[in-house]
Amino acid sequence: MPAAGGEPAPATQLQAGEFGQRWPQILPGGKAALVTSFKLAASMEGATVDVVTLADRKSKTLVHDAIFGRYLPTGHLVWFSGGTLFAAPFDPDRLELRGNATPVVERVSASNLYGFAEFDFSRTGTLIYRSGAVGSGLTTIQWLDASGKTTPLMAKPCAYTRPRLSPDGKRLAVTMEEAAGMNIWIFDIERDNLSRLTHNDVAPSAAVWSPDGQYIAYQAGGQGGSGMAWMRADGSGQPQKLSTKNAMQKPSSFTPDGRRLVFLEPPSEGGSFDIWTLPLRREGSGVRPGAAEPFLQGGESGLSREPTVSPDGRWLAWGQRGPPEAEVYVRMFGTSSSAAGSRWQISNNGGDSPVWSPTANELFYHSAGNIMVVPYTVKGDLFVAERPRIWARLPAGVALGGFDLAPDGKRFVVAAPVEEAQAQIEQSHVTFLLNFFDELRRRAPAK
Repeated sequence: MPAAGGEPAPATQLQAGEFGQRWPQILPGGKAALVTSFKLAASMEGATVDVVTLADRKSKTLVHDAIFGRYLPTGHLVWFSGGTLFAAPFDPDRLELRGNATPVVERVSASNLYGFAEFDFSRTGTLIYRSGAVGSGLTTIQWLDASGKTTPLMAKPCAYTRPRLSPDGKRLAVTMEEAAGMNIWIFDIERDNLSRLTHNDVAPSAAVWSPDGQYIAYQAGGQGGSGMAWMRADGSGQPQKLSTKNAMQKPSSFTPDGRRLVFLEPPSEGGSFDIWTLPLRREGSGVRPGAAEPFLQGGESGLSREPTVSPDGRWLAWGQRGPPEAEVYVRMFGTSSSAAGSRWQISNNGGDSPVWSPTANELFYHSAGNIMVVPYTVKGDLFVAERPRIWARLPAGVALGGFDLAPDGKRFVVAAPVEEAQAQIEQSHVTFLLNFFDELRRRAPAK
């Protein structure tokens, strides 16, 4: 964009086989820029550090299997690959490396989902970085009962997010972020067996079980957005697109009969998530999606999260951001009643991530580190909620949507951050390296 203002113009262009480009850095002279080019939406696999000449938008690859390239005033290019920072002398005029790659810092943390390494440097020669592994934070999967007691379910630490139990409670779908990419995995609880369901093709997340437990619907394309898909929960067959719209669509809940899928989608101009429903018709081993229909839009839905349909299909609960804070609401769902537009606030001191009990007239939600429960009754077209009370205290650090209720309604499964001292250190230890430029000149001298 011109310094005096005006219309923005493309500075780079995607090459064949590229999903996107991120993390630009203008090189000295302003004629070229470093970028990280990605082949997949939410994976470092195959990523490259490239340099682009801005006049003609031509690019060339400097480093393969690397991300987050940065030019330092010492005349070096620094990049991240496999948990390590590497450096090599770099000529900003010829736009080429002038020496071999040298490892300079090990065990640097990075985000596989967004493709950045957690480091930065000052012009005076100080480097700062976060220690740890690739991922968004280590968790374990635990059972949580009403007394607040936890027992391990998947004790091996990994970057688990958004655990979802199958309707019969015998399997668990989790999103796992690894160095190889982000995928949905299925854990067979009785057999203690973990198997990968998806294979890096769409950077999937937000898994939702169909009511019969045979299929998984999920968000395709990560944060970049490429609609929704579904596939058999046993891993057989190929994924089937539920939407061809190139938008970020996050499935959240099926109706009890499996004929509609509730999902979130931001409006085209950005901002709050709208709540939509997608009609579905089963055809043999597949499904035919209909035209998506809006349910709550704009200011009516606010910053909506985790909309979920009640077990009888009559009500929809969702978390809605304030001001002043998030609260949980219920509204009549799938009816032409005169009360269909009415909504009831369920939480009274902040709330999010509602979950319906499948065995009793109870609605659970998250508030200030607690799982709250609200008994309710239905009187005709009126939803009558009682006063919320604390059901159990969540383990510290459980993310929004990081829990699910078992089919018996007596315990939750939660993705709890690891508590071991060493694991905590690895995930939160930040290091300053003083005089890093001097060390860099010594270990990787420029020619």
